[in-house]
Amino acid sequence: MALTLLGSSFGCAGVVRLEPAPNAQRDPASQDVAVAKAEGITVEASARGWPGAARVMQKLTPIRVEIINQGARPVHGALADVRLITGGKQLAALAPASIEIDPQRTTVGKTAAAVDSEAGTYDFPQKGPATVALENDIRSLSLPEGPIGSGERVTGFVYFDPLPSGTELATLHVVLRERPGGPVRAALDLPFAARD
Repeated sequence: MALTLLGSSFGCAGVVRLEPAPNAQRDPASQDVAVAKAEGITVEASARGWPGAARVMQKLTPIRVEIINQGARPVHGALADVRLITGGKQLAALAPASIEIDPQRTTVGKTAAAVDSEAGTYDFPQKGPATVALENDIRSLSLPEGPIGSGERVTGFVYFDPLPSGTELATLHVVLRERPGGPVRAALDLPFAARD
């Protein structure tokens, strides 16, 4: 199974926003949360609720995911087993440590004239404290990877590149395994729709 999402642009130009589709099973406590269950595992997902700076929504597609293991055995969750499929393309979940809101420039591709010939260095501006704090938020709020024991739950954000403008259909494919790289215990589908 896979988590299906539909998107539309609103608010910031080119930003695709999502909500559970009309056919989605929803959390009774929040209509913004889609729910799927299989093999004693519940996955809840919402494309709303990013608690940090709004500019993250311009650079990434954060989806809040909660995995609840009500089965008798542990399961393993890994970002490598989460995909957002849209228009026949698969977007891999981004490793939080690799995400840079304002990527640091390097000397790669610079000419000798651009590099200080005496010191042999190029003077790049450092990331500001707000950017560093935002990137730290992205990392600290991310969905943890690893085992989820029986009766345990994990919650956090999974990040993807921005969905293309005009996206109408996307599928978030969430797979949970018995162990890292092992047999699949569950894969879940949660449909979402574009929000006007």
